[in-house]
Amino acid sequence: MADIKVDTSVYTGFNQSIQPRSLVWTNSGTGYAFHIIVAQNGIAYKKTTDGGSTWATAGSWPVGGAVEKIGVWYDGWTRGITGSTIHICYVDALNDDIKYFTLNTNGDAFGGSQVVFNGASVSVTENWINHCLTITKTRGGSLYMGGWIDPDGENGFWASSNGSTWTSRANFVAGSVVDSIQFFQGSGEDAND
Repeated sequence: MADIKVDTSVYTGFNQSIQPRSLVWTNSGTGYAFHIIVAQNGIAYKKTTDGGSTWATAGSWPVGGAVEKIGVWYDGWTRGITGSTIHICYVDALNDDIKYFTLNTNGDAFGGSQVVFNGASVSVTENWINHCLTITKTRGGSLYMGGWIDPDGENGFWASSNGSTWTSRANFVAGSVVDSIQFFQGSGEDAND
């Protein structure tokens, strides 16, 4: 199969702005590819329904500011969860926040945006030292998000049972915040680990 170009309007800092999990396959034919819009003023996705042979612009989330990082988690990636929700978090550099919204793959409808962390100053230097973001869903249904918006200590670990209300948890960063991070669901006895 020849290479297929999904999108040519992806932000040039793509390799430093997107977690590796930005491509979601809900079945063997249907996939979603998330990216930051070129001018960094929103998050868009392309969708395929033919296994990746063709990709069509399906929708975008108009942030209205500078997006620096996004993180993505799909319900189907969590063992025992059969939901149809894609969870998206992002760093909103215009408002110095970390925010969260959803995309329901049954009808491709966006859910409302929630502020997870109200920060003071987002670094706009593109690298993993200045900001990073990750999200996961546990087998028990809890959502966990972690990240930082600058290298000066504005970081955190947040939990939610419903995506609407987020609670700050213990700081998960040990030492220097210089590497990218990824959360995965656990497989132990506790379904919320």
